[in-house]
Amino acid sequence: MKVAVVVPAHNEEENIEKLVNDIDNVLRQLKIQNQIIIVDDNSNDNTTTILKELSKKMTNLTPVFRADGVCGVGLTLREGIKAAKNNDVIITMDGDFSHDPKEIPKLIQGIKNGADLVIGSRYMKGGRADMPRSRIIISGLYNVLSKLFLRTFVNDLTTGFRAMRQKAIEKVELKSEGFEIHPEIHLKIYKKDFRVIEVPIHYHRRGGGTSKLRYFKVGPGYLRVVFRQLLGK
Repeated sequence: MKVAVVVPAHNEEENIEKLVNDIDNVLRQLKIQNQIIIVDDNSNDNTTTILKELSKKMTNLTPVFRADGVCGVGLTLREGIKAAKNNDVIITMDGDFSHDPKEIPKLIQGIKNGADLVIGSRYMKGGRADMPRSRIIISGLYNVLSKLFLRTFVNDLTTGFRAMRQKAIEKVELKSEGFEIHPEIHLKIYKKDFRVIEVPIHYHRRGGGTSKLRYFKVGPGYLRVVFRQLLGK
């Protein structure tokens, strides 16, 4: 099994080198063939320089540079997933240490146990979210309502920490440009009748830098994903 870890990164100079090294250490301990794909999303700090230097030393690191002036987690993840096409399993995670690389093995174990999509959940039993109360309420409400209207068992549609088989993600067409790509991935794979499971994760406050998530901006996109699924699109 060959595993790719895809990480979107925008202005993550304070986190990216340590994150890449931590991911690499975890994958080495697992003794699996791997590729680390960091997609630099139009960074204007030292993220680009750091990645270029790291790639000279790490044969399993593939930096992808987006420099079109249009930022977006969805655009970035779609680029990373495309770059990971030669792998059996794709793991996605944030570039700010909100997702702990040490939890990668539990995602891979879910795949080994037969799942096609393993969702790292903050909101199932055993999960934890170190987030502002307002964000927990908004995110939690979206997940509860989506779960109700779309009749899914998934507790955390908006998480960005997941493992998925190549055969599952290649069967869906992703359209989202922003953070709404997270529920889009989960719902579209789920609707294709692949086997989906959740595992509990601890979502941490980011390392260095500042968050790019703004609910008043991403809210409409999240709602569009739900409406499209209700309409069968």
